[in-house]
Amino acid sequence: MLFRRMELPDFEQIRILSRDLAQMHAHARPDIFLPPAEMNKKEFKKRAVGKDAFGIVGADENGLLAFCFCRIKVWGLKNKAACPRRILWIDEFFVNPAFQRQGISAALTQYLRQTAAQLGCDCV
Repeated sequence: MLFRRMELPDFEQIRILSRDLAQMHAHARPDIFLPPAEMNKKEFKKRAVGKDAFGIVGADENGLLAFCFCRIKVWGLKNKAACPRRILWIDEFFVNPAFQRQGISAALTQYLRQTAAQLGCDCV
C-alpha cells in the first residue's frame, strides 16, 4: 500500500468513494446527515490540493482503497489563556468496505501522524 497526496487525476475515484461514505452516513443516521450531493471538480480541487487543505490516498494495484481530506487549523492565536496549537484536522476518512479489516485504517492513521509532524502540527 502506498500513501500519497491526492492529485487532480484522482477526482473520479474520490468522487465515488466520497459519495459512498456520505451514503453510509445518511443511511445510518438520517436524523443528522442529508443524502449525498455529488462532489464537483471545483470542490475537489479546493479540498484535495488547496492552499490550507489537502487529501491523502491509499493505493495499490486495485486502485484507490482509502482516502482522507485534511486541513491545517491554527487554534488559540488570540487566546490569552492557552498556547497556540497547530492541528492537522481530518474532515473525511474512508476505507473502501471491500478492503476493510486489513490494517489500512491503522496504516493511514500512522501516515497522517507522520505528515502532521512534518508539517509542524502538534496534534491530529
